[in-house]
Amino acid sequence: MLEATLAGFRALRHEFELRDARDWDRAVTLQVGEVKETITIRESRVTAPQQQAPFRAPVRVGGNVRVPRKELDVRPVYPAAMREAGLTGVVPIEAVIGRDGTVSSVRVLSAQVHPDFAIAAVDAVRQWHFTPTLLNGVPVEVVMTVSVRFDLEEPPAGPAERAAGSSAGGPQLDDANFCCPEYIETMTQRIRSNWDQQQGAAGQALVKFTIRRDGMLTNVEIAKTSDNPLLDLESRRAVIETRQVPALPDQFRRPDLTVYLTFDYKQ
Repeated sequence: MLEATLAGFRALRHEFELRDARDWDRAVTLQVGEVKETITIRESRVTAPQQQAPFRAPVRVGGNVRVPRKELDVRPVYPAAMREAGLTGVVPIEAVIGRDGTVSSVRVLSAQVHPDFAIAAVDAVRQWHFTPTLLNGVPVEVVMTVSVRFDLEEPPAGPAERAAGSSAGGPQLDDANFCCPEYIETMTQRIRSNWDQQQGAAGQALVKFTIRRDGMLTNVEIAKTSDNPLLDLESRRAVIETRQVPALPDQFRRPDLTVYLTFDYKQ
């Protein structure tokens, strides 16, 4: 058995019998490797005609063959329908990099890929551009395999989600960089003074309201119900009857501030 290996080339293993002297003279041809790339997605001037070069089959690059370098990278766009449906997927692709560095052909290697993912991946890969690959000083086509992964991550919690589970003393704002925590404390105490926590039932209601520049409380609504109309009513009443809190601080430049306040009832 003959084994031959060289860095960047595919290993060769061949079994044969040495019956006479000429069997000892063997020509060994190694195939070079292939270009591989994995990406994850968590969004021409007409030239003069040139003499046609002789046909060469695409090679699989490796060893002493120069690896093509990507000059133009276009990221696939996550299909909106797949994102809304919460679907993820991986698209395996085989592409051919032409002698001029453009991607001359693209094909999806699996029939199990959703068409929307396949189209998005192929559209992006077709636009890639590479430096030409030279084999013995002559530009050649190169086979490349690509894995395009479409994945989703959980979005950060918004004000309503962060406020859920907190007490009336821990409001959440639509401005994470609000200037003045002492103002929030004063506002919360003013509303708490109008709130009757003893309702003979347990539950938690989340109230959303807006503080205008002059301190008036408007747009009071239940952002998350306690599933008990009595508790929801009392929570909303506490804010409405407060009616006004101190004016927004001068350091806060916006005309209003949206607040999410949780009312926690114990039986």
